[in-house]
Amino acid sequence: MNMKYPGAVLFDMDGVIFDSEPIHERIFIEYAAELGFVCPPEEYRHLIGTSSVTQWRLMKEKHHLPDAPQALSDEKMAHYKTFLAASSGLRPISGIPTLLNDLTMHDIPFALASSNTTDVIEATLKAIGLHTVITTIVGGNDVPQAKPAPDIFLLAAKKLKVPPKDCLVIEDSTNGILAARRAGMRSLGFNNPNSPGQQLHTADFECSSLEGLTVNELCHIFTHPPK
Repeated sequence: MNMKYPGAVLFDMDGVIFDSEPIHERIFIEYAAELGFVCPPEEYRHLIGTSSVTQWRLMKEKHHLPDAPQALSDEKMAHYKTFLAASSGLRPISGIPTLLNDLTMHDIPFALASSNTTDVIEATLKAIGLHTVITTIVGGNDVPQAKPAPDIFLLAAKKLKVPPKDCLVIEDSTNGILAARRAGMRSLGFNNPNSPGQQLHTADFECSSLEGLTVNELCHIFTHPPK
């Protein structure tokens, strides 16, 4: 069987490039407390993979918050960016720098496609030292609909000039895998223990670690028929 290389690889950010979900969860819950309501960790985890504005729209509806979802999201993300700026020694998820280097060596383009806004993506990449490595990004503010709609992945493919059917998405969330399928792309579901409660069984393949992941293993996904 001939090995087929992916035309491009699209990475989610939170929980794939950077283990930021525990940080987002803590800041979200603390900000909720400031606003006068309790958000249990289990409730927050159901929101993983959706845009911050969507998360706060749901919280506004449930808890009758007076402020607009965009304003609530902006304030929460301001707390997150303050955390990044004040932190040192933040690193990408293990295996990511090696995989990015391997993709570069094989001339396979890649992009970051996240429901976060582009300013948050840029701040995160700078904090973990990948801002000069990952130069093609698509954020939730670049498209009409965030995940689980396919818009983010479709725009990333368009930016890289690669047909959607030739793209591989690496995701750790239910909504991200659903968005990849809706975009007509292959997917690799990363079972990140810090992103619990996600349903990744509809991904073409699953893995429990990104460490040691190589282009050859990504070819294995493309060589076999999709689910």
